[in-house]
Amino acid sequence: GEKMIEAHVVLDDDKSKSVNIWYRGALYQSMSLYPYLSTLEADYTFDYDDAIFSYEHTQDNICMLYIVKQIEGENIDIFQLSLQLPEGGSDIVGTYQRGGATSSFISGGMSDDNKMYVGSWFMKYDDTERAPMVDGKIEISKNESDTYTFIIDVKDDANHKINGSIDATMN
Repeated sequence: GEKMIEAHVVLDDDKSKSVNIWYRGALYQSMSLYPYLSTLEADYTFDYDDAIFSYEHTQDNICMLYIVKQIEGENIDIFQLSLQLPEGGSDIVGTYQRGGATSSFISGGMSDDNKMYVGSWFMKYDDTERAPMVDGKIEISKNESDTYTFIIDVKDDANHKINGSIDATMN
């Protein structure tokens, strides 16, 4: 329902000047209880040689790419990359610099309803660790053996480095 905020503000240096403020309407909490979306407590480094990936073009020049690597048992690393391809491009091979003029990766965040991870993320399958990728560079190259190499050198919103190399086969 409708809520109300009432405040009486007095200037610290002149107590004789004050104002009353009233607001009636919907209240939205824009601050999280946690300062960061990332749950990483330190930098995360990796070097995988047998991951799998898939991708799909979701809109004009936007590609969603998922890299999956099973570490052991159910301990699985997932990289969700949202890539802005060059104008008219469809090939994923290239360098994606955050904020790049021609090709970029899209920063990780939450959907408007706070239920989905959108943009670029690193996460564990069981969601015990996750981090939005917000700055840095991702390089993708295709090898002669029809595998792809992903060089990821990014930072999360808590300034932790997420970096390493992944050799992956398209699924």
